[in-house]
Amino acid sequence: MLVSFAAFALVLFQAAAAAPGVTPTPTPTPTPSGPVRPRTLQDVARERRLKTGPDAKGKGTTITLGPAPGATPAATPSASPAAAVETPASDAPSASDVRVVAVTNDGVVDPVGLVRVSGTVRNGGDQTVCGVVILVKILDSQGEYLASTQIAPDVNVLPPRETSSFHANIQAPPGVRGARVDPSRRDASDGSTTMAGDWKLLGGTEAKVVDASACPK
Repeated sequence: MLVSFAAFALVLFQAAAAAPGVTPTPTPTPTPSGPVRPRTLQDVARERRLKTGPDAKGKGTTITLGPAPGATPAATPSASPAAAVETPASDAPSASDVRVVAVTNDGVVDPVGLVRVSGTVRNGGDQTVCGVVILVKILDSQGEYLASTQIAPDVNVLPPRETSSFHANIQAPPGVRGARVDPSRRDASDGSTTMAGDWKLLGGTEAKVVDASACPK
């Protein structure tokens, strides 16, 4: 009896499968239990490799940062300090090598207000010098400045250890009388004390060398 019932059920199942228009119901896929793992970058990359076959168009470009494998990194040049530039000491003569050794005035203010000055300059250096310039000042009897001028020595070329004279006429300002008193002359130029007004008495003289250079060869 049991065998007949099983054979009958098999015949019904085959008939249902062979019947036209009948679609079998798909078996649902079981949902995995437990927490769902999120997709990672490795999963995305794996999917892209699966989608990209050998016939895919285009090729990916690989960008390598840093030195190539096995390559020795080039040494970075370090900044070297600039070489010190040594300036050789100059042997050219200067104004300090040439000095005024004497200067004076004659104590007279002439009728047009000029004071005559004379002196001596010496080259104390080891080279012959040219272009010597001397600054000469006249003072009053109190040592106050009156006037000045620049002059050159009487010779243009001054050899080592040699001296030269110099002469100048300096214009004194108005109101200056000479320091010398000549009994035969009573005027402003010879120091007369009979002149009216506030007169200044001529005093000493100062001089110094302000420029000197080597003579051209």
